[in-house]
Amino acid sequence: MKKLIAILAMAIVLMASTAWADSTQSFAWDANSDSNLTGYRVYMSATSGGPWTDISDLVVCTANDASCCVFTYNAIPDGTWFFIARAIQDRGIISLPSNELTKTYPVVITNPPVNFRFD
Repeated sequence: MKKLIAILAMAIVLMASTAWADSTQSFAWDANSDSNLTGYRVYMSATSGGPWTDISDLVVCTANDASCCVFTYNAIPDGTWFFIARAIQDRGIISLPSNELTKTYPVVITNPPVNFRFD
């Protein structure tokens, strides 16, 4: 019976010690030459083709300004994710999506406790 309890306790500890660590990812793109450009938005989805979730708010930019064509997101959950960017015009017009990127972020598993025993 003690052995069964120890095995169950170890299983619970192992399940509880699995950590899902958010990943950080930087994105970059070429500057848009549209004179009415306001900025860009970056989107992510768990499915290729969307539906898309805006993860960037608005990356404010002006035409041909390559210095603002980068964005870093710090809260990507583990799993496979798809990303696109869109240009935003000053009248709120949104461009077609960029090419789609995909990346898998690994699940990080915390090492199990060592020398687990009855005291």
